[in-house]
Amino acid sequence: MKTSQSNRVNMFRTVVQFCTDNAAVTAVITAFAAVLAIVKNKLVLIDQLNQIALGGTQGVTLDTKALRNTMTQIAFKCSSALFAYADSINNNTLKTLVDYSISDLNRLKKEEITDICQTIHDAANTHIAAAAAFGYAAGDVTDLQTAIDLFRPVSQNPRQAVIARKTANKNVSVLVSNVNSQLFKKQMDKMALTLKSTAPDFVQGYFSAREVINLGTSTTRLIGTVQGATNNPLYYVLVQLQELNSGTHIYQTHTLPDGTFIIEGIHPADYAVTYSSNGYQTQTISPVHFAAGATITQTIVLITN
Repeated sequence: MKTSQSNRVNMFRTVVQFCTDNAAVTAVITAFAAVLAIVKNKLVLIDQLNQIALGGTQGVTLDTKALRNTMTQIAFKCSSALFAYADSINNNTLKTLVDYSISDLNRLKKEEITDICQTIHDAANTHIAAAAAFGYAAGDVTDLQTAIDLFRPVSQNPRQAVIARKTANKNVSVLVSNVNSQLFKKQMDKMALTLKSTAPDFVQGYFSAREVINLGTSTTRLIGTVQGATNNPLYYVLVQLQELNSGTHIYQTHTLPDGTFIIEGIHPADYAVTYSSNGYQTQTISPVHFAAGATITQTIVLITN
């Protein structure tokens, strides 16, 4: 992923986190949660594609749970719209083909789910000219195929499709552009503005989160001090960060003689921050949200064993 794309994706995450934390404010806008869910699904696809782009098709461990959940949600959206369309034209064959609930899809074995989702995708693609008016778009069809192609290898299906690095980069560019130009600028931004008179603080926070921070000049970091019970500085305490969602992006350092420490260049995400040292009780703070370009400051007191 290019630096400019990475900066933009970090902005997406910051906005998603802000909106998730303030869901009660946007609850009055029925469509807001649905669009936010689409953004979250696209971020899952972006993350998985970026792993392939960085590491090729071998030796890459994808988040299969997140992928399956995303694939299922997109497939359900398409199948629901297709069912409504089929009912409107009395096409019982199509109705039977796409008649799946979320629980139906979740119960399928991993060897079955990709084939069912592929069937839904193919039907959605075939009928998009007429059925799109019932609740799905061309982007949903494309995203569903991307999710299927990412998940299929881990389902051990003999007809597995492997996404090449070049294709992964291309798909990332398309997804990032779609989230920014379509979902944010034309939908979420406009809906947020309707709250300007009733929730001005939310609107201000939302558009602050929408600012793209150039991580080339502003880095996400954790700084702090670790002390003992008598406020004495503790030297060589191990400070570790582990990303909550994937368990990756582990960072660590040790405190200096004055008890201070700094970790820079942190990937924006939610982390568990752990402080440990011989003779002291380990302390973990979780979750800690690191927004792009932000500095988190912590003062920690460790208790002896």
